[in-house]
Amino acid sequence: MAVKKPRKYIKIKNPNPSDILDSYLCLDLVVDKPIYLFEEPLLNWKLSEKDKKIIERIVKNKIKTPRRS
Repeated sequence: MAVKKPRKYIKIKNPNPSDILDSYLCLDLVVDKPIYLFEEPLLNWKLSEKDKKIIERIVKNKIKTPRRS
């Protein structure tokens, strides 16, 4: 999907230490699913500090910007 819709995804450092594949983050904000689906971190996965800042900035902007209907 990242190749088909490059404007909806950004490449991040792969947080999975046992995988060498590229990782992408979808820029869509999920608001219509229960929070428990996102609460538990994946064991051994570690986001880089740079990627954490990128994600925080994206979430802030998405929350400030109203959804288009």
